[in-house]
Amino acid sequence: MMTAEPKLLTSVARATLDAEGHVTSANQSFAALFNSDVDGVLGTHVITLCDPRDSASVLSGFVRVVGRAADSASIDLDPKFARTDQPKIRLKFTVVRSIVPGVADSIECTASDGSEQARAERRRRHTLMEQTREATQDSESGLPSQRGCEVLLSSAVRHAARTGSPLSLLRCDLDGIADLAEDYGSEVGREAANTYLDRLSQQLRSSDSVCLAQGDTFLVVAEDLGDEQDAAGVAYRLLSAAVEPVEVAGQELTFPMTIGIAIGDGTVTAAEMFAAAPVALERARLDGSGGFRIIDLRPASPA
Repeated sequence: MMTAEPKLLTSVARATLDAEGHVTSANQSFAALFNSDVDGVLGTHVITLCDPRDSASVLSGFVRVVGRAADSASIDLDPKFARTDQPKIRLKFTVVRSIVPGVADSIECTASDGSEQARAERRRRHTLMEQTREATQDSESGLPSQRGCEVLLSSAVRHAARTGSPLSLLRCDLDGIADLAEDYGSEVGREAANTYLDRLSQQLRSSDSVCLAQGDTFLVVAEDLGDEQDAAGVAYRLLSAAVEPVEVAGQELTFPMTIGIAIGDGTVTAAEMFAAAPVALERARLDGSGGFRIIDLRPASPA
């Protein structure tokens, strides 16, 4: 009895042949390669499906398998096989050994024009991109995460090595904003944090990048600075914006900000800047909130 293959097999163009080479079952993917539907290929001899120029090689491969000269044989068919302006198709015949006494072995025939491999590669790349995005982006705000900041800073360091211009990493701490979720609920806390982030982002240049670290801390990568005073200027703008209150549950609240700044250039690694910024932040905390400290990692900087 000739039937269509189960739907589970439709991702691979597949058919089953009897010992004479007739198609006894097939899926739609297999039929589509021959510009047909399943009913159109059932009962058809596999040789008649291909271009006459390929008949000899198809027959040779089929006979080798049926005659037990090989367990499988692959044949590359002419690019114009059954269709025009299409890529080359590869047929593969494989012996399917029967485990039932008295029942003849069957021949499995799979076909591919490379499109399934291409789709698999696209799926692989899409999955990789999604995994990369999830690893480098905060899901709630859409801003780069700390991992994303590491990628951005590494790129900025390479840019600085080419241009010779300084860059800085600012680690900014908003005291108390992380507690809003506990006091007022996660939605209120998230809304307040996003309001602050929007306000602070407006103080940055188009070449600067703001990223979320964790809790009440965010990071800024500032590129193409002229000198240390430019990094201080970025900090002053952020501190000025932070003193403005934000409305939370009908109340106007302020969250003092403290900033630690690491300055580098193309000779300083991103890892060194990430290590120095928290140290500068802790030094700034010792002075009280509302200020900043700078650690200049450049070799030519003062001690």
